[in-house]
Amino acid sequence: MATVQLRAVSKSYGSGAAAVKSVDLAVADGEFVVLVGPSGCGKSTTLRMIAGLEDLTDGTISIGERVVNDVAPKDRDIAMVFQNYALYPHLNVRQNLSFGLERRRAFKSRWRGIFDSSYRTHCRAEHAAIVTRVESAACTLGIEQLLHRQPRELSGGQRQRVAVGRALVRDPAVFLFDEPLSNLDALLRGEMRTELRILHRALRATMIYVTHDQEEAMSLADRIVVMKDGIVQQIASPAEIYERPANRFVAGFIGTPPMNMIDGTLTSAADGTLTFRAACCAFTLPGDRWNLTGLSGSGARAVTLGIRPERLALTSDQSTNAATLTGKVVATERYGACADVVFVVDGIRLISRAPQEQTVRIREGDTTTMSIDLHAAQLFDSTTGCAIARRAELG
Repeated sequence: MATVQLRAVSKSYGSGAAAVKSVDLAVADGEFVVLVGPSGCGKSTTLRMIAGLEDLTDGTISIGERVVNDVAPKDRDIAMVFQNYALYPHLNVRQNLSFGLERRRAFKSRWRGIFDSSYRTHCRAEHAAIVTRVESAACTLGIEQLLHRQPRELSGGQRQRVAVGRALVRDPAVFLFDEPLSNLDALLRGEMRTELRILHRALRATMIYVTHDQEEAMSLADRIVVMKDGIVQQIASPAEIYERPANRFVAGFIGTPPMNMIDGTLTSAADGTLTFRAACCAFTLPGDRWNLTGLSGSGARAVTLGIRPERLALTSDQSTNAATLTGKVVATERYGACADVVFVVDGIRLISRAPQEQTVRIREGDTTTMSIDLHAAQLFDSTTGCAIARRAELG
């Protein structure tokens, strides 16, 4: 396996439109990194540049100790799994798995083997090694019984396993995945996510994965790279991105349902007490928790308060860490073990996620009270969108 290093990598097209803007990323040996963002954010373009399928406009890409800017894709020691499987319809599963290895064989001339016994011996050994690698990959992916089938005889999940297997037999330095699960239904996507994570732990391989689905990113990644408009917004572990988003975009993009946002103003008293005021509420924040040096101006300062739906509780908490909101329920979305309650407070729509048993008596049109755990709240500068760091995070 190998490390992957991107230094100030950019990609612009002839029209001058910048698809990727000065991306810096270091992927450690054996790490699973996921690039995630909305359509058009530059994540697939970045992956294709690593693979050598797109030329760089600026910057350098290294795989291991080698700069690969001018290295052909076939010589980069990478394997790529595509969204559309890309299986050969006229070959069975075994032949699809071995196709790339067969093309790379050093000893494959049948005519020379007739007259050269040494060549024939090498040819047989090479073929045996390919068979071993194919059968090993099939066993790892649980598709041994499918080796004789044609692609048209396989389900979507089985085809995707074959596509992964074709990369696996290569034993590359780096695995690249370009939205490989987007063609599968929800149940199969969940199963394949689990299988990919188990596979990564077994191989300890370097993997770079692209998706627009933040649930995939959260469940698969060691680290997540969130992108927007060709710019990296944040690189961190799933837990850090969820709990400490770098800006308002990351906070809203990561998480289902998305983070609740309340626009308001922040004022500071002489004793350091912070008061947050919005159209729907006003309450005191613990002043010693926030670093306010990054906020410009004096007096009232425009900020956005963010709170995750699960931190907006249906039961009123009267502790010093909580503030309450009262609003009208406009919708309830039930998912079995939990439910999302959508309510409106003075024209602001908010979502609370709660266990099912806490929501059974709630009906649309009811007035209900929610409590906010202020220790879990986030503050964002309304001008820049950047998160205002909590003092505990500044170390």
